[in-house]
Amino acid sequence: MRSLKFKLPLALAMGLLSLASCQKQSEKEDVLPKISTRAQVTTPNIGEVKLQEGVLFYPANKVSNINSSTVALEVGNYDKLVYATKLTDLQQQGLGATLALNLNVYAGTAQTEPFGYLYYFKTAKGTTVPSTENDPVLTTAYQTGRVEIARYILPYLSTVWNQSGLVTITTSSPVVPYTFDISPFASALKDQDSTVWIASSQGQPGNSSYTYKTDLTLTSSGNTDLSSWQKDNYTLPIVGFAGLGSTLSQTKSISRSFTVPDDITNAKIRVIYTGPEGYYTTNVLKLDNQQIDSYSTRMVCVPEQRYQQRNPSVANGTVQPGLWNYPTRNYCQSDTVPPHTTLLINKLTKGTHELKLDMTQNVAGRSDYGGSIQISISLIGTRVLGATLFQHCDYAGNNAILAIGSYTTAQMLAKGINNNDISSLKIPANYKVTLYDGDNFTGASLVLTANETCLINKNFNDKVSSLKIEKI
Repeated sequence: MRSLKFKLPLALAMGLLSLASCQKQSEKEDVLPKISTRAQVTTPNIGEVKLQEGVLFYPANKVSNINSSTVALEVGNYDKLVYATKLTDLQQQGLGATLALNLNVYAGTAQTEPFGYLYYFKTAKGTTVPSTENDPVLTTAYQTGRVEIARYILPYLSTVWNQSGLVTITTSSPVVPYTFDISPFASALKDQDSTVWIASSQGQPGNSSYTYKTDLTLTSSGNTDLSSWQKDNYTLPIVGFAGLGSTLSQTKSISRSFTVPDDITNAKIRVIYTGPEGYYTTNVLKLDNQQIDSYSTRMVCVPEQRYQQRNPSVANGTVQPGLWNYPTRNYCQSDTVPPHTTLLINKLTKGTHELKLDMTQNVAGRSDYGGSIQISISLIGTRVLGATLFQHCDYAGNNAILAIGSYTTAQMLAKGINNNDISSLKIPANYKVTLYDGDNFTGASLVLTANETCLINKNFNDKVSSLKIEKI
């Protein structure tokens, strides 16, 4: 009995001690901030999101069908109306590696074939959707920070061709569908430190009585875990969007300096280009004063086949044969503007580089047609990353990706990693991570050269106060 009496208080004491320990651990978890929600591991894919439905592009000063995530900008500014739709945090986290924008244009009547543009731009994390159109802060963010992801040409719907007059725009009106692969920009759209907006803009279609309506849908598939992506995990806009004037005889080139924070492999330069309507050029691309590509912008458009299916007014049978069969165009009506992509043979090394696009070579075509040179350039590739650090074992919880370098406690905090809050790591081949339980690379250390599912196995769980990431 004495033994039983002794064991009972001891068991109770041990239980109380365990409870106190649990309470202490719980208090620690409540007080200390987590690793920032830079990328969620298990977020389900969003699949499909209807960003805009039935939005009206012109007449001037009229907008319609704006949902709670969308705002109109540049209203009343001729040729520049834009609808910007905010991606929610869950939508950003749920984006996979394969993305597309599907655009349906319900066409009225126009005297010209306006250009259409799709962009993304970023604002501070937590930015809300303005309650009024033409919000000055969001307009400035769009004007100064937009990055073009796709360009297209709307149908030419002249009243000369459409003898029945203006088309009443409904969902049953003639529709021109466009599909754009925007997978190269998936990592940029997933930026968890920013609010991301998708913007759609169209040029003015003739006069104020002519108009279009559009639907815009984002589709997503593939793994949503950015840390596991094997390619195209880095995007840098070199020229977000630029207009360079409209005179055919002018010498045109554009140069930009840009800086990459780490070595970029599988690097690609992606250029979207259009120029004055009736001509084409040979574009020469140079990187750090070395020519890396030369390509023609010529496109051959065949309206007798193409436009009977794509332009509703042509389907009425009033097209003049050969009218649009220009052999020297650089874009085609009712079609997308295909980006030109240049793959770099060697990796792009960390540091500052100079890119130049020369659009003056082999200029040919008709000088009696106007238009302007419009250009956008992006760098897309794979960033050589050091390691992914996870808050919990089995690669669970919040995580952060760190490049090669040395990180003190303060530097870890700046990257969103709390002191003593790492439990598992993913380490690429040929990399070494050294963990320290003291700040400034002091105290006990642990060297890892492969993935570690749980640091409890190494007696180093929740002990990391500084670390080094190196290539071996």
